[in-house]
Amino acid sequence: MSKIKNAVFVYFEGGMMEILWAAIELGLETRAYDMSCANCEDSSEETEKLIQFIKEAPTDIVFTHDFSPSVSNACQELSIPYASWTFDMPLPALHHPSVYNSCNYIFVFDKSYVNILKRNSVQNLYHLPLAANITRSNSVIIDAEDEKKYSCDVSFVGNIFPLNQKDFYDEFIKRISEESRHDLTELIDQTYGKWDGVNRIAAGITPNLLSDLKKHLRINGNNLEYENLLYEATLAYHISATERIAMLKSLMPFNVRLYSTAEKVDIDGIDLRPTIEYEHELPKAYFLSKINMSITLHSIQSAIPLRVFDILGMCSFCITNYQTEIEELFEPGKDLVVYRSLDEIPELVGYYLKHDEERMKIAASGYYKVRDNYTWSAGLLRILGIIEG
Repeated sequence: MSKIKNAVFVYFEGGMMEILWAAIELGLETRAYDMSCANCEDSSEETEKLIQFIKEAPTDIVFTHDFSPSVSNACQELSIPYASWTFDMPLPALHHPSVYNSCNYIFVFDKSYVNILKRNSVQNLYHLPLAANITRSNSVIIDAEDEKKYSCDVSFVGNIFPLNQKDFYDEFIKRISEESRHDLTELIDQTYGKWDGVNRIAAGITPNLLSDLKKHLRINGNNLEYENLLYEATLAYHISATERIAMLKSLMPFNVRLYSTAEKVDIDGIDLRPTIEYEHELPKAYFLSKINMSITLHSIQSAIPLRVFDILGMCSFCITNYQTEIEELFEPGKDLVVYRSLDEIPELVGYYLKHDEERMKIAASGYYKVRDNYTWSAGLLRILGIIEG
């Protein structure tokens, strides 16, 4: 019988609510608190407000998606366990001094990021893959209007130029030295289209290139290591954006829909739609797409991104790039389909559009694998088990 009965879930604007769903499903008496500051901020004012909220009722634990210094400091003051389950990489807050508070239990979805934090002597640190909200998936109702609105052969939900990286790169490449330009070109060539858990960006940033990055970007992180991670992430976004464009171009012969914040995409045959709401619209778009594409940002080195779990949780068919953690959780070819190079994509898409029964069988297998193993409730049970010892 769990000793933890009463919980507080702290929500940040624009963040997810999945842990709250899971806590309620597990029977925890859970109160939700809407924090005014961003999860990465250290606000003494918000910490004090949260302390007062926690004191209003019995509280055995506090949960968040991603780590928050403000929440950690409140729990440290009250000697209450604080469990965070991250889905971003790199995450500014995990390089803040509050990460060393003894109240923390930090669950990270990417094994490679866990190793980085371990080198910094972060305690109570665990690897925990992401999950799907099966309860919400099973409650989605699809009507005729939805079918007309979302049905398509192939869809991709994601940004093409995250954080305006196209603008950054075009300007940056003009300003750097000839030697740095050569180093950058070589780094991109070595990284592009490769997903095998090897951090080629970190290995490929030469001292001259790093010096130019620092000169022209002027990123201010919590410490030098985190600043370097941000420089790596900046290059990762640019490379990933280039890969996503290449993927979409390779899919031009098909009926492809792109849901994105992009204002325009100059690729013939791509049906550009505005980005869609996560909890209610996105599940319908996944379910009504015959094939859902996924391509992982290079800032995520080994883990499976949330998109894959969301797709499989809707009993939908997913084609995604290889990540080293995929074979630990799923069986490629049975639960989902994996490509190791961009050149494989058109053939895979063409094949599975012609083989409906095989495609639907794989989608069903992926759904059952997620339903039985990778739900937010299952993950939360693991978290509670670790905290209770």
